[in-house]
Amino acid sequence: MCDFDGGTYRMAPEGRPGSGPAVMSLDDLVSYARVVADGTEWRSPNVGFIGYGQTKKADRVLLAVDTHYDHRVVEAFARALRDKGAKVDIMTVDAGPNREFEDLDEIKVVMRRRHWREEPRRWEGIPWIEELAHTQKYDLLIHGKGGPTPATDHRYEQVPWLIPAHLGSGSTTFPRALHQFINEKTWSKIWNQGRGGKVHLSDAEGTDLTFTLLEEYYGGDRRGYNEAPQGWYGHLLGHAPPPFIEKEDATGVVAGTTSHYARPFEHIKVHVERGRVEKIEGGGRYGEAWRELWEEGMKTHYPCFPRPGLFWIWEMA
Repeated sequence: MCDFDGGTYRMAPEGRPGSGPAVMSLDDLVSYARVVADGTEWRSPNVGFIGYGQTKKADRVLLAVDTHYDHRVVEAFARALRDKGAKVDIMTVDAGPNREFEDLDEIKVVMRRRHWREEPRRWEGIPWIEELAHTQKYDLLIHGKGGPTPATDHRYEQVPWLIPAHLGSGSTTFPRALHQFINEKTWSKIWNQGRGGKVHLSDAEGTDLTFTLLEEYYGGDRRGYNEAPQGWYGHLLGHAPPPFIEKEDATGVVAGTTSHYARPFEHIKVHVERGRVEKIEGGGRYGEAWRELWEEGMKTHYPCFPRPGLFWIWEMA
């Protein structure tokens, strides 16, 4: 989707991205949106497992997005839901001025010092919007681009399609049953066959990491790491989430030039011993900013971790 050219994703005057197919018409986008609107609701944030299928006539739906979304995508979903008889209110939150993506964006929106309710991660739901959906008694809130979907007394589904190229992709219409089968088979390798075994990860960028699928993590009490983590399909956890135990043994190097939410940066090597990040090497400005937070975190013993330090290996999705 994104060409890397000085950190900028440019749209040509005729409405085409730097590469890829022409932007689709609104009528075309509505046909994709209807697939999602009719899909089963799982409260999943992952494309392929998102649906608004319980929507019925007279339902009140709040479709809450920000200015990062293309208005045609928003309108396509609104039309698909209104075709089902729902009343759809659209709320658009100002995400700030358009600017170039930079290599410190992840530091700013993920590794921050304030409580998540005061400064949500850029892709997650905004607390005051979630509260509005509750107080105004909406039947369904459609909001958020990723991350866990909060527990609420109303239906809550996400909308991670920001531009026409996202929505008009084959991943939107990929058969749910086949998608589910793939995830079930993959998870069985981890949950039913993997416990007690060793995992070795390596790649051409220099990653070389080994850890044990520790039996103690298979109690079924960790979110997303249980016998049937349906809500996590599309984002299966290769390593258990916290709390961690003292015998945690993930050791090696994770290396690369990209992260969750930033433009590519200089090559970085993150050295891990017994589950905890022990050294951050390279990475340019991104590495420098991360090292500052790493040094600060090593002074604190946080809940759920067996030793001081904030940065540990987990998830591996």
